[in-house]
This record gives sequence, C-alpha cells and structure tokens, in this order.
Amino acid sequence: MLAAIQNTLNDLSHFLFPHTCLGCKTDQIAHSDVLCISCSSQLPTTGFMRIQHNATEQVFLPRIPIEAAGSLLYFNTKSTTQELLHHLKYKQYKEVGSYLGNLMGMEINDSNRFKNIDAIVPIPIHPKKLYIRGYNQAEVIAEGIAKFLHLPTINNWMIKTAAIASQTKKNRVDRWQSVDQTYSLNTSFRQNFRHILLIDDVLTTGATLETCARLFIEKGIKVSIATAAITI
Repeated sequence: MLAAIQNTLNDLSHFLFPHTCLGCKTDQIAHSDVLCISCSSQLPTTGFMRIQHNATEQVFLPRIPIEAAGSLLYFNTKSTTQELLHHLKYKQYKEVGSYLGNLMGMEINDSNRFKNIDAIVPIPIHPKKLYIRGYNQAEVIAEGIAKFLHLPTINNWMIKTAAIASQTKKNRVDRWQSVDQTYSLNTSFRQNFRHILLIDDVLTTGATLETCARLFIEKGIKVSIATAAITI
C-alpha cells in the first residue's frame, strides 16, 4: 500500500513539475540527472586533459608559463554544451555545474599531467552578478572537481573589481585590454600553496584566465588551468 501511494505521488510530482533532459528534452530521466544516458554519452568531449600541447594550452603558451591546461567539452551554438552552460549561468540550474565538475574531476584524476596541485581556485565574478545569480558558476564547477582530487577550493583569493560588458564578441587584444586591471588578489591571499588549478566555465580568447594566472605566477606560484568548455 505504501509503495503504491509513493508511486502515485511520484507520478503526480512528475506531472506537475516535469524534469527533462537538457539535451533531447525527454522526460525519461532521473530527477537528479541533467542529461539522459544517451545525451551524456554523446557529449562532445575533447580528451584534452590527457593530451599535451592541446588547443587549450596553445591559447596560453608561450605567453604565460602554465604547467598544464585542458577543457572538457567543445562549445558551439545550438549544442548540448551551450544548453548546459546557459542553464548554469542564466536559469539557476546549479546542478549543471556539479555535473560538469564531476566529469572534469574524473578526467583530471585519470590524467597524469595535472600533478602536485595544492588548491583549486575558481575565477571570481563581480559582487553584483553574484548577488543576482546567487552563486559563482566557476565555483560550483570547482567544488565538483574537488570531490575527485581531494583538494581545497579557495574562493576568496581573488576579487573582480569592475563589472564589464560581455566579452564574447571581442578579439583577443580587445578582451585582454578590457579585463586587465579588473582582477586583483584579495587581502585574504596567503602564499601557502605552490601549485594551483584555475577553473572557469568557457574558454574563448583566454584573456580572463591569462590575467588571473599572471597574478599568481608573479608571486612564484605554479598555475594549471581547466575549463568546462572551449569555443570552436
């Protein structure tokens, strides 16, 4: 009897609050999942975490001396990757960040390129945007990664001191000039780690990550970089 009642309640909840896959929109999906098994298996993964001199690393080298870098997924318009990141940033779908972070954590953990990392540092967002969104998407992703690497996530080492317009349509030079001087180390920064992993959601020109990486490199700290996606 109790099982029958529970099934009825579950059916009613599913009817009133439908939960669908962000890829194919099927409702045949567990409430805790963001993608169905089929869409998850078809994600455009890059394999970069295991590959030296991959496209993510080439964005930064030889401009800055990073240790290793990689992106989990390819990003293009009207794709499942875009749908995931859109829901994470604009639809309050925080679970997407945990999902992507878990996948990244597994990839990084299985790679032998990201060695001797002491802490995970997400790229910060401006306080006004944090207030509106309620969370920093890079921080949520970083927390998912931390579960697999068993490392601390440091959220207060950097601050974003200016809110700037969207950078997605600017070239590398214009974007670097826009983000330069908008990030700085917080007074809470302590130089007690030797190698950090910088985390962001999408890699486009790399200007934001480059600016933030320089803050630590200038302090003598080694930097590796990982993003959930890279534009193609």
